[in-house]
Amino acid sequence: MSELPQLAELNEELGDKDVKIIGINVDAIAGDGAGSIAEMVKPILDNANSTMKIIFAEENLVNFIFSRQQAVPYTLFVDSEGNLVGDGYLGAKSKEDWIDIINEEYSKVEQ
Repeated sequence: MSELPQLAELNEELGDKDVKIIGINVDAIAGDGAGSIAEMVKPILDNANSTMKIIFAEENLVNFIFSRQQAVPYTLFVDSEGNLVGDGYLGAKSKEDWIDIINEEYSKVEQ
């Protein structure tokens, strides 16, 4: 939750690269407590004036994510076709660190 404002800013700033940041909540399976979590996230994104999306993972996505890593936050990069790009990243990062990581992973995607 603490890095949401920075991720929301990055989502806006990186729009010219066709990069979108999407939060995937795995704390509540879609429909099971998702409403209360959405109520907590909305003010954070509103304060950042962000169009960043937060989705609530279905069980199969939660299982896929936790088959790769058993802790959160965990960040994956996917291309426009849904293919994984690079390695996943565990833990929160500073905005500056995310910029470096995003640029590195973006360079791996064929333009």
